[in-house]
Amino acid sequence: MTSKPLFREILSIFTFSLALAGCAQQENSSLNEHLLGIDKVEEPEFLSIRTEWVDSILDTLTMEEQVAQLLMVPVYSRSDTSGWSEAESWVRDLGLGGVICMQGGPENQRNRITRLQDLSAIPLMVASDAEWGLGMRLDSTRSFPRALTLGATGDADLVRRFGRAVGISLRNTGITVNFAPVVDVNSNSINPVIGSRSFGENVQLVGELGLAYSRGLQDVNVLATAKHFPGHGDSDSDSHKTLPRISGDRARLDSVELAPFRVLIDGGVGAIMVAHLDVPALDSTDSQPSTLSPAIVDTLLRQELGFRGLAFTDALSMKGFADFAGDRPRARDALLAGNDILLFPGDPIEVISEIIESLKNGSIDSSLVTEKCRRVLMAKVWTKADEELPPYGTPWDAAEAEDVHREILQASLTLLTNKNEVIPMLEAEGKIAVINIANKTASSSKFTEHLSKTLGRSFKVSSFTVGKDGSGWGRTEVQLACEDADLVLVNFLETSNRPSKNYGVFRNALDECSTRILKSKADSLNGTKWIVNLFANPYVIDENWARIIENAEGFVLAYQDDYRTQEAVVDLICGVHGTKGTLPVTPSDSSFKQGCGIIVDNQNSSRLGFNTSACGGAWGPSSKIDSIVEIALDAEAFPGCRVMVAYKGVVMHDGSYGTTDGKVKVTEKTVYDLASITKVAATTLCLMRLEETGNFDLDSPISKYLHELDTLELGTRTFRQILSHQSGLYPWIPFYLETLSDSLDLLSDIPLCDNNICINPNLFICEEFVDTMYLRILEAEIRPAGEYRYSDLGYYLINKMLNETYRTSKAIDSISSSWFYNPMGLYSMGFNPLERPGMMLYDIAPTEQDDIFRKCTVQGHVHDPGAALLGGVCGHAGLFSDANDLARLGQMLLNNGTYLGIDFLDPEKSTLESWTARAYPEEDSNRRGIGFDKPALELDSGPTCDRASASSFGHSGFTGTLLWVDPDYDLVYVFLSNRTYPDAENHKLITLNVRTEIQRVVMEHLNAPIR
Repeated sequence: MTSKPLFREILSIFTFSLALAGCAQQENSSLNEHLLGIDKVEEPEFLSIRTEWVDSILDTLTMEEQVAQLLMVPVYSRSDTSGWSEAESWVRDLGLGGVICMQGGPENQRNRITRLQDLSAIPLMVASDAEWGLGMRLDSTRSFPRALTLGATGDADLVRRFGRAVGISLRNTGITVNFAPVVDVNSNSINPVIGSRSFGENVQLVGELGLAYSRGLQDVNVLATAKHFPGHGDSDSDSHKTLPRISGDRARLDSVELAPFRVLIDGGVGAIMVAHLDVPALDSTDSQPSTLSPAIVDTLLRQELGFRGLAFTDALSMKGFADFAGDRPRARDALLAGNDILLFPGDPIEVISEIIESLKNGSIDSSLVTEKCRRVLMAKVWTKADEELPPYGTPWDAAEAEDVHREILQASLTLLTNKNEVIPMLEAEGKIAVINIANKTASSSKFTEHLSKTLGRSFKVSSFTVGKDGSGWGRTEVQLACEDADLVLVNFLETSNRPSKNYGVFRNALDECSTRILKSKADSLNGTKWIVNLFANPYVIDENWARIIENAEGFVLAYQDDYRTQEAVVDLICGVHGTKGTLPVTPSDSSFKQGCGIIVDNQNSSRLGFNTSACGGAWGPSSKIDSIVEIALDAEAFPGCRVMVAYKGVVMHDGSYGTTDGKVKVTEKTVYDLASITKVAATTLCLMRLEETGNFDLDSPISKYLHELDTLELGTRTFRQILSHQSGLYPWIPFYLETLSDSLDLLSDIPLCDNNICINPNLFICEEFVDTMYLRILEAEIRPAGEYRYSDLGYYLINKMLNETYRTSKAIDSISSSWFYNPMGLYSMGFNPLERPGMMLYDIAPTEQDDIFRKCTVQGHVHDPGAALLGGVCGHAGLFSDANDLARLGQMLLNNGTYLGIDFLDPEKSTLESWTARAYPEEDSNRRGIGFDKPALELDSGPTCDRASASSFGHSGFTGTLLWVDPDYDLVYVFLSNRTYPDAENHKLITLNVRTEIQRVVMEHLNAPIR
């Protein structure tokens, strides 16, 4: 027998030649041709292996060893290793060609395959049934969506990415052959074995997606195996238990069953699995399993269809073969029929003896065995069968596995009814009742958690589990919740893929659901809307669903029943993502047909979403972000913080770190004083809105609106100059120092006047002091316009202008809330948070232990002393928010002023674009936009890292905050801390560059260059 070093030498030569070929063909190999339009017939890639290389191995093999190469036996990788020795002896002593990995665990499988490969003189062909990934066979691994779900996407590019991801995970656990894809056309709704394993009933779609899957696998040198030839879709029995009959005539078989196989054969699929079927139109022999039929395998598959790849039998242990093969040399006849590799052949010693005896008596020719062995060896070289497995602990998932998984689920969701466009639900607040048709509360917990997280605190969400039969719907609290709700979501959960069990849906649950919806609709005063979500096989939709579908506003079909699918449905309903899914099959006794599905496109109006897997630490930069924050916490740069990063409209990092004060843990509900972020999140937004309505002129002098400035130099400054800090105004004035004079006696622990301002609990000042503050601004030094000097004072004047315009002392509070925060559902965002309903002191991070001015812990009241003297509301400071709501505001800015379907800023007027561009691009010293900050003009400085794009914008805050939006990278970044607690002189946040370092690792992950 050949030595393994010879095979390795051949493999290294092949790998080098493959790399050269890849370089030569790279320009044309992105999708090999258009994925769905095959212009020429492609042979399996492994046939490109130079035969003289393989023949050098083949020449060293005895006939017994050649036969052994055609056998693959099952191996299990469970923790109990006591049964491992049998297969190991076969590999060592017989030179067995390969193994089929069955149930077990991923690390055990790596261990077992390594042991087997070490014993094998020729590297083993290692295969598995991994139609939906490793999870089909291995515990604690990913189960991707099934083929029927892929069929609902109709997206060949996405399916090819799925194939690559599956292929990478297979290679990482030692597998080089996947017994997938299933390209059976599922034209029989009661098929007990194919069902959700098929892409659907549309012949063209099955071929296109099957080819996409196979090419994805073969992109990473995993041999794809199309099955179950010549087509197992139109059967009502299981070949594991009996011999199913496919009764169509030849014309039907050509146009349906065989058509997808033609597509894959012409597209270069490497292998095909032959099923155990009785197909009279192809072989009239009574009850002849197709695996033993030369007419089906050799004549049809090899000669007519031109397939030159590997032909595997289905498992010879299945009753569809074992009970119908008859008393004959079964292994010999399977090879004579045209198969190359025998799966589950039984005792390999007996099988080898049977075939050797057939060689001796001349009933099979040695050249046939040698040719089959040659194909096997060529496939082993191409699949790099000798490649070492990754070491223990190495992740088996592909890097993009989670993204692909979630994209498939989102794209597959099939919206079958959508009355009055109830989906997407873009309201800013409301009451939602979730009714779960399930026995276990845990079955729906992820749905409710994700719904509450996505909608935010402006919604009240109640969830009830009412049993698989719906009997719990009669409970008083359930009925009251449904009556009081603006929207009721009904989830059919805990389903199955078994037709015999009606896919896990109970008829009485359907009746109960229908009755509840009809009762609600009978009340003309009840405006409750209903959306029914079915997490099940589409074949369950029959006439019993008719009343539900007719009366509910929305009906969503989701093909999987797991937490990721539940989150995808939430995202669809809430407007995070749209969908393009269509039915891949036609349910019996239903008005819906294959191809039905309402497209929802949420572009530019979507709600901010949350990727729970990414937020759980799976996103690339998350561990680095955690490390940066931990270092800062150890250095006592701040007590705690919140970090949120949203990419392409979805939060990918959502970190809560440390405490607010050394005791209270930071949570997602923690509210922070935003400090100067107020400038952009309140004042600038409102001025942009006023400009669009013609009520504000950016280039007018401020005296146009504040007439008392008519005779002053200050009055000549324009708002563009003020908002971009080029007006020459003095940076800031410590107004509070004047209040500390004992002789003036301005402060009191009780109200002093008819009109008082509450600075902090038990600290008041007369409202007349506001006039003193504005007088001090008018008296302050002013430099010539055109010189960049950061100043808060202009925002005091804008605040005064707005107050006079709207005749209130807190105009920016009321208009920002009514124009932006309330219609966006930003529950936590606003001024003076303790005056807001439901806001608790312990939810708000303290900002300073102030021993000079307020002589207390500042918590729940604005930190900025000037804004505090104005009652907590000013144009430059005073705004509070949690990280979630600030990220939502940032997403609105990223959406060019649109959120929840509302144009808060007119995208056609380009207001946001002009205000976030540099106000004075000709100036070398001023980076600022209008109100918004911008990246520094010189590297290694300013509010951002050097990789933030020039088009990005945002603002930082004195208390240790940052909001940054980067349109070039579809990115929103929020950092909130109370670095000023307990001491405002703590500048370690800045000296450690915490905010910019976090931004840097995010931008590096996105491959952003240094600008």
